[in-house]
Amino acid sequence: MARMAPKSFSAASLCRSRRHQEGHRPDLLPGLYICVECRDRLENDLVGLPTWYESCADYLDYRHHRFVERVNGRQPRGIVLSDAVVTIRSDILSTLASWCSLVVDERGVVGPNQLDIRALATFLVIHFTWLTAYPAAPDLVDELADLTEAARGVVLPSNHFRTEVGVCDQPGCGQMVYAESYSEEDQVPYRVACEAGHAWPPDQWLLLRGRLGRNGAGPEREQPAAGDVVE
Repeated sequence: MARMAPKSFSAASLCRSRRHQEGHRPDLLPGLYICVECRDRLENDLVGLPTWYESCADYLDYRHHRFVERVNGRQPRGIVLSDAVVTIRSDILSTLASWCSLVVDERGVVGPNQLDIRALATFLVIHFTWLTAYPAAPDLVDELADLTEAARGVVLPSNHFRTEVGVCDQPGCGQMVYAESYSEEDQVPYRVACEAGHAWPPDQWLLLRGRLGRNGAGPEREQPAAGDVVE
């Protein structure tokens, strides 16, 4: 994380985030050190990173349960630590904590619990306007974007499998429920949810499938992922 002293603001300056290609850098928003695209991306990443952080933990636990069940059929205990996932979780926590420390030092405010991912993100959201007007704002944009992409790449690899489970039985819904998988090994669903946003945790998946099947949802049908060629 770069710490920079305040400097004079130029309305003619261009956004220096490396998310933009040279020659295609947009103008800064008035009074800020980032463009509108980076401001929106930064806000989304601040809100979303705690969920990615927690999803990485769920991924560790879920992958271990599947591995143990396949190998020996015994009740699994503990988790198997994936170096990439553990590193990403550590990087997310340390990066948010570092930026919170910057705000604390520069603004003279009381900081959040350094080990509470949601407290860290919420603190930065509270000081969002100040951060976007800080000279190092482009660095914050780039760091959080990199972390978001890294977490997504681990939890949701590129191989996408999607299949219908049935029609959602939540009151007044009626949308299709899908099981989606990004596992290249065994296509285990990482998420079961309907198109309206109703979701079910892993311990309810089998029960849900049986219940929707009894309700006449019909057979499962594999859906092509985005970008797949349908012959």
